[in-house]
This record gives sequence, C-alpha cells and structure tokens, in this order.
Amino acid sequence: MSRAYKGVRLKKNRVYTVQDLMDAYKVTQNTVSNWVNAGLRPSDDSCPHVFRGAVVTSFHDQRRARTRSQLRRGEFKCLACKMAVFPTSDSVTFKPTCSGASLLSAVCPECSASIHRLGSEADLAVFLDGPNPNTSEDFAHKKKNARLPLVLGSLTTRLGR
Repeated sequence: MSRAYKGVRLKKNRVYTVQDLMDAYKVTQNTVSNWVNAGLRPSDDSCPHVFRGAVVTSFHDQRRARTRSQLRRGEFKCLACKMAVFPTSDSVTFKPTCSGASLLSAVCPECSASIHRLGSEADLAVFLDGPNPNTSEDFAHKKKNARLPLVLGSLTTRLGR
C-alpha cells in the first residue's frame, strides 16, 4: 500500500543506514529495498547501503508529486506501476460507452499492464494523427510541458518507410 510519509523529517546532510530509515519511517527492510529498486540512490555502491537525508526526502517528494500531477493531453495513469505514461499509438483503442463517454484503452510501455482513460474521439485523434499542424504552439499547449512525445514507430509508418 502506498504511503505519503509526510510526518518524517530527516536532516538533509546526515547519512542514514537502512536500519535508521526503517526506524524513522516505521517500515520493513523490504520496503527500503523496494525504494532502492524504484530509484532511491544510495550514497555509494558499498554494502550496507547508506543514504543522504536530502536524497531520501527528495525521492519521497518526487513520488508524491508524480501521483498528484495533472495528466497531460495523451497521457495515461498506470495503476500497476503508478506512473503517468504516454502509450504507443498502435496500442490505443477507442470504445464508446452507453453513457455518452468514451473509454480509451492502451498498454503501459513501462510494465505492459492494461491502462484506461475516459476521453473522446478528439483525444483518439491525438494518437492517430499527432498534434494539429494548423494550431499554434502557444494555443495547443497552454500547460507547461504539455508537449506530446514523438513516437518514431508511428511516424515511420505514416511516412511509408
């Protein structure tokens, strides 16, 4: 189960062992190992692992921010790997529902899980056609970093190469 770990305040310049982190966050050694697998960087490559307090705090802040961020145009939230991902255009399918909304389904490029999002035919056009070339960059992407990644596989398919 995902936890926020908001009440824990580590000193940023202190070095913490795995046991120190287990005591501070009230977690098991397996949880700390999972954090390392998820991207928490030890101070060095030696064993036992030691971690700087600033790195641990930054790691948890980034994980919190990633779960609370707004999805950009064409982005899906994968519930299996808990990441916001851009699926490949060939994996996206469009299914109209009886309530008037539409369901976009795709495959997560990170963990290959099935991902879903409510959308419209206009959202599907983003994947099939790419961004509209007749729209200015400022108008099409009002949000910061709202640019879609270019999927080379679909581009070469459309160009016939």
